[in-house]
Amino acid sequence: GKPVIVKWSWSPQTRTRESSIIEAATTRATVAGDTWVLNHLPIILHSQEVADTDSPALRLSRALQTKYELRDLRITVQEELTPIEGFKTAPELAEA
Repeated sequence: GKPVIVKWSWSPQTRTRESSIIEAATTRATVAGDTWVLNHLPIILHSQEVADTDSPALRLSRALQTKYELRDLRITVQEELTPIEGFKTAPELAEA
């Protein structure tokens, strides 16, 4: 199969999910007819969000009664894209 990338992050709940941004960019490019853009966006194979209900940081914040920016565990599985440094010739870069 194709190589995939798995991203794990503890992102603030207020931050827009990366998968949502990629989905919006994909939709916009498709609707506008700019399908070349799709070659530069990863295909999201799976996206999941898990609410922070018991992390050490959350428990400490509650114990100290301090302000804590709520975070979620975000897991994204996407296809691997080739970094631009991986292209060596002018024709390869022209297609990138």
